[in-house]
Order: sequence, then C-alpha cells, then structure tokens
Amino acid sequence: MPFSPTSSHQLLIVLFITLITVNLPAWCETEAEQNNEDIQNSIIRYKSAIEVNPINPETHLHLGRIYLMSGDLNGAILEFTQVTKLSPDNAEGYASLSRAYWRKGDATSAINSLRQAINLDSNNAEYDYKLALFLTAVEKNEQAITAFQEAIKINPKHAASHRDLGAALALAGNFEAALVEEKAALALTPDDPDALYYLGNTYAALDNLKAAKESLERSIQVNPQNIDALRLLASIAAASGDFTLGLQYAQAAVHVAPNNKACQETLKKIQTAFAKKKQE
Repeated sequence: MPFSPTSSHQLLIVLFITLITVNLPAWCETEAEQNNEDIQNSIIRYKSAIEVNPINPETHLHLGRIYLMSGDLNGAILEFTQVTKLSPDNAEGYASLSRAYWRKGDATSAINSLRQAINLDSNNAEYDYKLALFLTAVEKNEQAITAFQEAIKINPKHAASHRDLGAALALAGNFEAALVEEKAALALTPDDPDALYYLGNTYAALDNLKAAKESLERSIQVNPQNIDALRLLASIAAASGDFTLGLQYAQAAVHVAPNNKACQETLKKIQTAFAKKKQE
C-alpha cells in the first residue's frame, strides 16, 4: 500500500491569524527601554492635549493608537470609542476599535466595528480584507470569501486578497477557482511564499503532484522556514516512493521547528513507512 501520510482534508488550506512574539536579545534592551519611554512620553503629550481640547477626535485617535502600541487594550478601546462618539462618520475610528477588540479576544465586537468602518468608507479595500481575515479566523469561510471578493472588486491589484481568497476557496473545495486566485496573486507578487504554498497545496489536492512540487519548492526557496511546505513536500516525495527525499524534507521541517508535533509526526510516519518498505 503506497505511503499516504495526509488525507484529502489535510491537504486543504486553513488560514490562521497569529500574534507573533519577538524576544529581543540582550543588546536590544536599551533600545526597548527607549521605545517604552517614548511611548510613555507620547501618552503624556496626548493626554495634555485632550485636557486642553477634549472634543478633538484626532487627538483621541492618536492616543488610542499609542495605547494599542503599549498593550493597554482597555485604554485603546476607551479612546477609540470616544472617537466614534465625537465623530460618528470617522471610519478609521471604528477600524482602530476593531483592532483593539480583536487583540483583546472579542471577535464579535471586532467584526461589528469593522463592518461599521466599511459602511462609512466602502471604497477601502483594506477594511474588507481585514474583515475577511477576521471571518476566516472564526470559521465563517463563506462570509470571508465574500469579503475577499469585495476587496478585490475595490482594488483588483490587492495581491493579499487574491492569495487568501484562493486559500478560502480551496478550503471550500472549489479548487479550480482557488488556482485562478493564487495565480493572480503571484502575477502581482511573484515571490510570495504563502501564495506559492497555497498554490502547491491546491495542486496537491487535485493530485497534480508535479505542479504541486514545483510550487512548493519555489516556496521554500523564498522562505526556507516554511514548515508546511516542507511537510507537504516530504509527503509527496514519500507517496511517490522516494523515501530518502521525503526524509530529507521531513527532517528539514523538524530542524526548523523541533517542538512542532505535526513536523514530528510527519517524520515518524515516513520513517515507519520506509522501514516497512526495506523489510519487504
């Protein structure tokens, strides 16, 4: 029985919105302290300006952004809410409010606020794109597809919307349409490793393993740390009977992310299948 470490469902693309934490090395501590001091000084300045003129929405907007940068989400929400009260037609106030709610983990309020921003500024493709990402993250894929399409309607050259729409279409099982969108994204940004990965993933789901391999290899050329591309390349190689190459890709994925369970499982499956093959 040929090696098949991935099911057809596992070949589908799932988009994730992640918060990346960067650990600064010791030599950056002084710079980090300076940045924190600058943030605190900015907060003091904007608070002073608000005391002088409490009804200026732009000042509240700037203070809210500083709070958001500092991690004070409640302070940011308070300021952005004040912006929407003082200037109800201020789309950026609602968009900023959505970002604060999202970082706080309140997806419903974040989505509702962003919809308000879109109602006020219907020609801003970035708002629809961000809404689509939020909807994808809460597993409302059909609504996300509509939002991605709206962003593209506003700005046909919005490469990220084409790319992530392709992923959402593949997740819905519409692989041919997904190919169209990934190719459109790559026509705009040829070296986008994620678009290359999604394209390869979609080709794999269509059993076009040659095309999948080509796209995935290009993806890891651009981003050698793309563990999903490495894992899928490992699976394709093993499924084709090339266990040596499969092990190389799987080991490369583990090297990049040694604590990643999916990488470890892929390597273990290929090792087991290879051992059985040698015993035959």
